[in-house]
Amino acid sequence: MQQLVCVGRVNRAFGLKGHLRFFIEPAYLHRLKRPLIFFIAYRQTVLPFAVQEFSLQASGHGLMLLEGISNRAEAQQFVGRKLMVEASKLRKPPKPKGPASWVGFSVQDQKLGALGVLDDVLLFPHHPVGVLHVQGKEVLIPLHDDFIVQVSASTKKLKLRLPEGLLDCYLT
Repeated sequence: MQQLVCVGRVNRAFGLKGHLRFFIEPAYLHRLKRPLIFFIAYRQTVLPFAVQEFSLQASGHGLMLLEGISNRAEAQQFVGRKLMVEASKLRKPPKPKGPASWVGFSVQDQKLGALGVLDDVLLFPHHPVGVLHVQGKEVLIPLHDDFIVQVSASTKKLKLRLPEGLLDCYLT
């Protein structure tokens, strides 16, 4: 059997035919491939279920009917259980765009030269902020359009024109 990934959970039984209300985590909403086969852990084993009926809202909540479940009592025993799918049956996650995709780029300042590697990008309402380590200290740099000189995805370099004295605040 392939590796199983938990994508959501069963919330409750619904109706007389054995429908299940469920929730899919936002990270997996657009990654599910059809036809769907869910795996549910039950009594020290994992049971596969093909999906007969399936409706999913943009919020991640939905309603489904699984093959082999024909009434509310049968559905009730799966309430609160994790919904899992085979990892190979998920679409690849979308690649990050914009500043989030710059993590791992080497950062250079026009005047100071190489500063280090961008460790993380924090997304704030006004503009993203880059996190890198310079001389062993964590430094936050604004990734605002006014400070970005060049972004090269092919060479993984980010060239900036940082405000005068910004690094001095962190390094002195």
